[in-house]
Amino acid sequence: MPSTSTSRPRRRTTPAATAPPAGEVWTLPEPMLLGLTLLVAAAYVAYSFFSDGFYQHDEAAHYLNMRAFWHDPNVILGNWPKPGYKLLFVLPALLGPMALTVVNALVAAFTGYLAYKLAEAVGARVPLFAFVLLVAQPLWVQLSFRNYSEPISALLLTLAILLHYRDRRGIAALVLSYTVMIRQEFYPLLGLYGLWLLWQREGRAALALLVFPVVNHVWGWMATGDPLYLYTQIVGTSGTYQNAYARQGFEHYFVMALTIFGAVALTLFIVYLAQAVLYRQRVHGFILVPLAVYFLEHSVFQIESIPIGPSTGGNLRYLIVIAPLVAVLGGLAAERLPTLKPRAKLLAVLGPFVLAVLAFLRFAHNNITLTDDPDPVPVVTTLMAVALVFLPLRRRALLGATAAACLVVALLAVRPYTRSAEDAVMAQVAAWYRNSGLDGRPLLANHTMFYYFYGRPRQDFEPEARWITGTAVREAPPGTVILWDSHYSYRPRLREDQVPHTYFLERPQQFRPLFDPIVTPDGRFGVLAFEKTAETPADSMNAPRP
Repeated sequence: MPSTSTSRPRRRTTPAATAPPAGEVWTLPEPMLLGLTLLVAAAYVAYSFFSDGFYQHDEAAHYLNMRAFWHDPNVILGNWPKPGYKLLFVLPALLGPMALTVVNALVAAFTGYLAYKLAEAVGARVPLFAFVLLVAQPLWVQLSFRNYSEPISALLLTLAILLHYRDRRGIAALVLSYTVMIRQEFYPLLGLYGLWLLWQREGRAALALLVFPVVNHVWGWMATGDPLYLYTQIVGTSGTYQNAYARQGFEHYFVMALTIFGAVALTLFIVYLAQAVLYRQRVHGFILVPLAVYFLEHSVFQIESIPIGPSTGGNLRYLIVIAPLVAVLGGLAAERLPTLKPRAKLLAVLGPFVLAVLAFLRFAHNNITLTDDPDPVPVVTTLMAVALVFLPLRRRALLGATAAACLVVALLAVRPYTRSAEDAVMAQVAAWYRNSGLDGRPLLANHTMFYYFYGRPRQDFEPEARWITGTAVREAPPGTVILWDSHYSYRPRLREDQVPHTYFLERPQQFRPLFDPIVTPDGRFGVLAFEKTAETPADSMNAPRP
């Protein structure tokens, strides 16, 4: 008997592979693609020897946190440690910083591999465009081998979208679910995808989105005793960092996108948007929407007039999470160019873009914002990228020109990081401590780079080293060594119970200097070392003078 059910059938709006546009097709055999990926990873590792400074101290702190995991797994809980990130890296961390460098480089290179596969899944005829446009992006290269959560977040986001386009919705949901254990900014994407899955009546896949938030919550609840752990973490992050760093303005990431993604990838992404508007070309919503949501989310965090969410200081590295998506869409735009008629219509968008670069973006940057120092690189690379758009080339020739342009951008825009004066001082302090004969005494020290250069996390010291706080200073026995630095040891806006250096200087009967202050040549950073020689009166920490 025929069914009389009137239930709506499940809709399939994103097939695993779409019919590609007419024209030449060029894909790589799998062994060749894997070989190219490994070659890129090797190049990233090689570059690490030339760029031996630090983008931020977080990369050293993350390594130490991974090592500390083996003393107490709960230390990787929280927004800063990012448990989903650390769980994937705690094993190679046991082998030391060089092992992590190799693993990080592999993650960055294989994200390019997944960008290729994603482009292929949505019908690209030359998916190598996506690979090239990612692996040579300036900030991607700079951070490719460093200990940050952004590259692995980018890899997992790209993988989730790829699985979605391959109709593996349940696994895609599970992968996306895991990403929120790395970055809380993925929760809006989790919610949007969940609504879409429910609309498609894919309830099982929608439930998969809850797996890792629940795992994170239960783990945190067991560790802290807080039955509202996840809520406390999300709200607490916004509260803790509400005013910790300067907000750069809503337009910040629009201004810095050229620095982050590079002129070629950004120009081709703009061309993709122009193709959608001016030529009615297909829009890949499951790539563009996550990109736009994540980008706008971080832009909103930078609004100065009405503080919303955490103040992230305009950190550029947060945006490389969407770098593969920029590359995939830019690659799709590039391969459409040979059959796009008339290309001159693109000048309606690229003309104002070039004028904006000439007027506002022709300056050097300090890895956060633009400075007042002129820099020809943004202008030269943008003009080169725009010229690339109008070259009368077939797809394979255009791919070669694009790869060459990306290489030029990387050579001009990627400058190795050298160790800062502050890092040099901390390496000196670590060497002093190693040769001082003080190892084995109680130690109070805050600076990440001291522990990094010494080669141990706090938990590896015997007795375990502690942070410098009023409580720790008061409880420390005589003989304790205190290494006070002007960067991390006094940050009252971020943490309570902080102790200024004047507290120790004003109590010579209780704290003996171990060496003359070591100060950087510019006078902006210094380290003081003390030995506690007498017990601290119980009331002496009540009101330390700044």
